[in-house]
Amino acid sequence: MATVLGLTTIFALIYGSRVLSSGLWLDESITAWVTDGGLSQCVDRAWNFQGQSPLYFIVVWGLRQVLGDSELGLRLLSVVSTVGAVVIFFGIQRELRVGRDAWLGATAFALALWTHPDVALTARPYAAAVFFAVLATFLLLRMLKTESWVDPLGYTLAVATTISLHYVFATVLGFHLLLFCVTRYGHVTRRLVFRWIGCLICVAVLCVPLLPHLLLVREKATRYEISLPPRVHDLLYQSFVSDGLMPLAILVAGFGLLRPKLNFAAVDQDVVRIGVVWWIAGPLSIYCVYHLLGISLNVPRYYLWRLPAIGLLAVAGIQAVYPHRLVAAPTLLLLTFMVPAWQNVDRSGWREAIQWASLPGRLNDNCRVVVYSGLIESAEPGWLKDDSYRPYFLAPLKHYRVPGSADVLPILIPSTESFFDAEVDKIVCQRSQLVFYLDRNSPAGERLKQRLSQAGWTVDQCQQFRLAEVIVARSGSE
Repeated sequence: MATVLGLTTIFALIYGSRVLSSGLWLDESITAWVTDGGLSQCVDRAWNFQGQSPLYFIVVWGLRQVLGDSELGLRLLSVVSTVGAVVIFFGIQRELRVGRDAWLGATAFALALWTHPDVALTARPYAAAVFFAVLATFLLLRMLKTESWVDPLGYTLAVATTISLHYVFATVLGFHLLLFCVTRYGHVTRRLVFRWIGCLICVAVLCVPLLPHLLLVREKATRYEISLPPRVHDLLYQSFVSDGLMPLAILVAGFGLLRPKLNFAAVDQDVVRIGVVWWIAGPLSIYCVYHLLGISLNVPRYYLWRLPAIGLLAVAGIQAVYPHRLVAAPTLLLLTFMVPAWQNVDRSGWREAIQWASLPGRLNDNCRVVVYSGLIESAEPGWLKDDSYRPYFLAPLKHYRVPGSADVLPILIPSTESFFDAEVDKIVCQRSQLVFYLDRNSPAGERLKQRLSQAGWTVDQCQQFRLAEVIVARSGSE
């Protein structure tokens, strides 16, 4: 146990410091832009430019008034939410009477969160939404055992807050419905079911003020293809292979080979049952939403509320390999999670790219800045030219104080290729030197270089900074 806790502490300190000190990635820079300025402007920007309600951004705005504009200040809410979610999950395990292995389940859940650095420690609402989703689940489990009015009230508020932080996290209710169907924990009675339905009605009433914004977000979701439609093999992959589930299964099987048989008698069957349902409910709910409403939300971070299941299944797995679980199994389990988490550190690069291009003597006075952020709204020519939308597209430059104005390139997708080429051609006719900031995840960089070459331009420098890229080019007449 000391070995596991020592490794976890060292890893958390190193990993957390690296993530929290890194520059903002694209979505985080948008959070910084939304919360920059006055409170009324923050609410207006969140309402018109974000797919979540203004609640999260109002809280971040308040923190910025106290902590300033640092990356840590922007991310503090997510840090606190991540720690809080782990603590609440520990409480869930106590409700399930996991016993002395609860610390292992909480550690596995924390590590599962860390494998998603764009969630646990970043300036986006996912970590806060996970916290309230876990809290709602904890209160629902308590409702199965007690008749207190406090738990239904807390559950109602927790679910409403979860939905307010991220609308798609309402899918956690699918897990709660399945929980009634499969669990033997507590007593599922008709009265309890009616209490739960009553809670959902109260949640709907609390969320009525968000309905206009939700309809606006739905219109955008149907207008733009946010993700590919979920297919059966996506459902199977996300249910049985993704994240930490497959390494966990391999780990348990490997230790099973060390003994004649696994000790399944030591495993709490209700913990396994709840863990499995909690895990598969995520992709299953997204699959059902697509077929019922026609909205594709096939993005794994949209159902990260299922990650506590990793903790429950980890406990069950380690119990099954007793007596090897005391040192070897937990240690290998943590190492299994550490590898993908370490590989995911620092998804940014915008800060370093802007600092590099801003060095004295790097660019001449006639140089023009051009940004490719890859935001889906830039596919609309009207929005791209609308002065009210331009600050949104230029959010990374805004936070890191790039002086002057800049041009914006549309997102490069099959339907916008000709539009993209036309914008590049128009920009190169106006200046003799250009500096392009691009998202490396997009093929826009290669297409841009080809277009510049066809126009007689020369690429003087091309630097890559994690997920950002800087291209400095000049015309042939320069």
